[in-house]
Order: sequence, then C-alpha cells, then structure tokens
Amino acid sequence: MNKKNSWFAVFVIFIFFVCQTGIFAQKSGYKIVQVELPWGKTVLYSTFYCFNDLETGRNLAEKLYGVKNLDKILKTGRFKKLMAVPVGSELSAYNFAIMTHNKEFWFFENRDDGWLWGTGRY
Repeated sequence: MNKKNSWFAVFVIFIFFVCQTGIFAQKSGYKIVQVELPWGKTVLYSTFYCFNDLETGRNLAEKLYGVKNLDKILKTGRFKKLMAVPVGSELSAYNFAIMTHNKEFWFFENRDDGWLWGTGRY
C-alpha cells in the first residue's frame, strides 16, 4: 500500500469515527419538527418533538410538559387517524411525536401506513 492510499484510509477511518462518536450524530434521541396542522379553514403551526423510542418520549413528556403518566395515557387513549403524513416529511422518519396545544397534550404514532395516529388529554 503506497503512502497516498494509507493517508486516504486514515482519513476514511477518521471520518467514520467522528460520525459515530457524536460530532455529527444526533445525541438527543429526538428532533424538533415544525408542522402545519389543518384546522377548519385555516392552519395551526405547531412544534412536534419526534422520536423513535418510548423511553425518549417519557423523558420529553415529563421534562417539557410535566406529564408523568405517559404509559397510562397510552394505555387508556384511543388512537384516531388524524392526518396524512406528507410524503418526504420529517415526520415520516420517526415512530412517535408529542406536542401541546393550549392545555392539551397530544401523543402521535406513525404506523407506516401513511397516516399519523394520535390521542390527546387535557
């Protein structure tokens, strides 16, 4: 292996290490996504906290909104088909999302069927 190829291999390994250790990796486990929700003849602009595992959801619900009983809400909540997930939207990359509107707490599930399912509580 010549010197030029050796430096290239070191560079590739360095980039792989940097990406895996967190400089470019998403450490938080969630992403904030701005969503337009249809509301009658108008649109509500909302902030969704999107994530892929329920442990992250429990932590976010408690830290952001003071909701300590997320598991109970999910067991008793009736999930309804709420809105189509736009093709290519950031929502489609995550399994779950939470948001609040006024005094309502909403939990959403992406079931990979093109729809966002949700349940809410006051």
